[in-house]
Amino acid sequence: MKFSFFKSSSLSGLLISLGITLGTILIIAIVYFYIYLPAATNHGESITVPDLKGMNLEELETFLTQRDLRYAVNDSAYSSEYPPLAVLRQFPQAGSQVKINRVIYVSLNRITPPTLPIPDLVDRSLINAEVVLKSIELKRVVFIMNRVPSEIW
Repeated sequence: MKFSFFKSSSLSGLLISLGITLGTILIIAIVYFYIYLPAATNHGESITVPDLKGMNLEELETFLTQRDLRYAVNDSAYSSEYPPLAVLRQFPQAGSQVKINRVIYVSLNRITPPTLPIPDLVDRSLINAEVVLKSIELKRVVFIMNRVPSEIW
């Protein structure tokens, strides 16, 4: 059998060539999108992100490795409520569904508190001093001299 219709410059030869080309592209697209991609991306498989808030950096890696997750530190902040190098925030949030081996981005508590310049509060009213301290997130502590523990002196 000869394939003379491929060589002919007629309209039927052109339509047959286009049909074969489009059919080949369609078959490749179906195989790629419905067979290869779901297998390569673990389609439909997910795990729940655990709550990492307050967890120490040393235990974080083993905790996430056991759950087929990874972590990356993307920020640091300071909070007096948590110990140094504890997780303050995470993304994705706890309870989210993610793929296996996903990177969880965490913000850690700084080792040392941030340093701030102390404002000049001398010769100001108590109300003004409290407002200035509150604006830079400092707390006023009452220090009574006759009640100071002896180990300070």
